Amino acid sequence: MTKNKKIISLFLAFVMLISSGIFTANVHAAPARPTVYAHAYTIMDANSGEIIMSEQGNKRIYPASTVKLLTAIVAIENCSLSKRITVKQSTIDKIDADTTSANLKAGYSYTLEELLNMLLVYSAGDAAEIIAEAVGGSSAQFVNMMNRKAKALILILTMLLEWTGMQIQIFIRRQTILRN
Repeated sequence: MTKNKKIISLFLAFVMLISSGIFTANVHAAPARPTVYAHAYTIMDANSGEIIMSEQGNKRIYPASTVKLLTAIVAIENCSLSKRITVKQSTIDKIDADTTSANLKAGYSYTLEELLNMLLVYSAGDAAEIIAEAVGGSSAQFVNMMNRKAKALILILTMLLEWTGMQIQIFIRRQTILRN
């Protein structure tokens, strides 16, 4: 019986050595270039700043979602989340037809927190417009607040003209976002 145990032990040790890969060559496949479904992108090494991949890296694009994040930051820093904001028809009338909308109706009242959820989850441009006027006092004043915040965050090459990110004049170079 002890002879059988020795044979079984040797066999199991041999199987373990083989399965551990000790007898295989250390082969690594070359990384495949990922398929990207974006009209423009830049991938950068965060430690070195080296651009790893880029396609139309200097193309001016609508930074809508990025601007909406800044809209939320400025709103949170300057207003209570529990503040109730009533939607005005004059504000609804200013909303660009091409922007994503939560279909907010004049006369309805929402907390800033509810409007921020619409802004950030649904990317609702109408919520952005309502937040801008309620927090800034006017859309123009809110844009000034956003530009001051962008400057404080050292977002060079960034100038905001509105709060939804849908105006063609607004652009942010992706390298600016990546480097910051």
